[in-house]
Amino acid sequence: MKRIKIIFFSLLFPYFLSLKANEGCKSCCQIYNECKSIDQCCKHNPHPYLAYRSQSVNAAREIIGWQKEINQYCKCNYYWSFYIAPEYTSSFSPNKITEMLFGDQIVDCNKLLIQGSLLENRHSCAWLADYLGLPQTYNSILSFCPKIQNFLVDLGFYLGLDEYKQGLYFRMHAPLVHTRWDLNMCEKIIDLGIEKTGFSAGYMDKTAIQRTYLPENFIDAMNGATFEPKEALKYGLLCPCSQRKTKLSDIHFVLGYNFILKEKYHIGLNVRTAAPTGTRPTAIYLFEPVIGNGKHWELGFGLSTSANIWKDICCNTSFDMFIEANISHLFKTCQMRSFDLKCRPLSRYTLLEQMDSNEVGLSGGLDCNLLSCCQYDSKLLPAINKTTYCVDTKIDIQADLVIKFAYLRNNWSFDIGYNFWARSGEKFSTQNCCDECCDKQYAVKGDAYLFGSYTESNIDYFAPLSATQRNATICKGLNYPTKDGTYASTNPSIDNKKPAFSGNNQLFDLVEGQPVHTSIQPILLSMSDIDTCQGPSALTHKLFVHINYKWEKGKKSVEPFFGLGGEIEFHGRCNSRRRNGIPQWGIWIKGGLSYDSFYSQFSH
Repeated sequence: MKRIKIIFFSLLFPYFLSLKANEGCKSCCQIYNECKSIDQCCKHNPHPYLAYRSQSVNAAREIIGWQKEINQYCKCNYYWSFYIAPEYTSSFSPNKITEMLFGDQIVDCNKLLIQGSLLENRHSCAWLADYLGLPQTYNSILSFCPKIQNFLVDLGFYLGLDEYKQGLYFRMHAPLVHTRWDLNMCEKIIDLGIEKTGFSAGYMDKTAIQRTYLPENFIDAMNGATFEPKEALKYGLLCPCSQRKTKLSDIHFVLGYNFILKEKYHIGLNVRTAAPTGTRPTAIYLFEPVIGNGKHWELGFGLSTSANIWKDICCNTSFDMFIEANISHLFKTCQMRSFDLKCRPLSRYTLLEQMDSNEVGLSGGLDCNLLSCCQYDSKLLPAINKTTYCVDTKIDIQADLVIKFAYLRNNWSFDIGYNFWARSGEKFSTQNCCDECCDKQYAVKGDAYLFGSYTESNIDYFAPLSATQRNATICKGLNYPTKDGTYASTNPSIDNKKPAFSGNNQLFDLVEGQPVHTSIQPILLSMSDIDTCQGPSALTHKLFVHINYKWEKGKKSVEPFFGLGGEIEFHGRCNSRRRNGIPQWGIWIKGGLSYDSFYSQFSH
């Protein structure tokens, strides 16, 4: 009974730690009470792709339970061992994952504020609702409690080739994975902006846009709802439901040689590769289910070693140490990726205005030298629709290191160990992306007004402007809030501000009837404005335990073994700079069979 209790509480160890890590996580739909100030916001810049450890890369799960069935001493024949290991894993610390997705814009641990440009006392971390096609008086609070769950069955095989060369072996494993990713996203709407016009005249179109033509809420807007003339969001969607995928993760192959193989210790090296059978990123969703390593081929090497620290023959007990270190390079592969504009995190969700040739003689005055190079082309689109394309990406190095201690007594063994996993940041090659991104001319709209008007012979004429705001961010444009004596509708804070003229006619804004400004010249986007620098690195630390029982051969050549175990993995820091890495815990069952051809021949 005592032994059963020890086994039970050992296996619950990862679960109890994950509960501790989740303390203080507030209810997903809790109403927001008090925001952090801008200085208290998270100091973590999000990346459009969440780095996730491949379900195949888990040296801890590979090494436990069958250490006496592999790397065997004094063999002159072949022998093999096979295991099957079902495992369930679940992420914890959802606030950390939320921070990785939204960075500095998160307040109160897990909340994202969506506020329109006309809302008084806007929070400095709030997203500008206008970009999403929501009214200028819109106000809501998003809360997130993201969770990643994996149900997998890992199949592993080891073949000792001592009949050909003592110490030579072949090893492989491949997990079949069912993964489920859920943002657990809730929206608390404070003001739908119903009582006022959705957008003022000239702001998004030459006429005012009524509230009924706009998306109803943020969740709808982030899943393709839009209005004319704004293009619907195509990438980086926030799915309100869980997403699931099932597929074989990377298949790992290892050919190794134990050049020192003694009864009490061994040292060996191996060459390893991974065939990518998992999923390839599509960039359609921000929180996208991932199986495997993103379709990278891998090549690397590994070190395997063990040593007997203590042994008592009389009591049939021993205490051993095992170390495995696997290093690999992930080769170049093509993936769909979204990118921000440089120095502006999450700017992929801001608005771009499509520009075309100057058809109305738009200028910054009567001087012909102030003629604009282009003008607004009556089309708006989310930046992410033009900063998403196929890129070649590679990862220079990935490390998976494990140290394990095993206590064996009779047929029982107890393993406890530590696993370190890390990989360098992704490197991108974008030389073939220019045609996809720059098929037309685009500029950052911000909160600039796009139309002016003039009256001639009692007839009102509308003229598109060339107003741009290069330095607008996801949180705000530059015209709002207005300063004393100025009107946002006159574009007081746009790039290269000049009075707007169409031919010889000065243009006026469509709200206050005041002279309106345009950009001479507008600042257009190019590939150099897109942040395709190296992605963030990833690092985690893991603790694991495993209890195993092995049946005696008796008169049979096949030995079965069976065990239970668990793990808990924490994301890592480096010099106070956060690296990506998903905190998660898991519980597994591992059982299998081992076969010794020499024993089989001897028994006959």
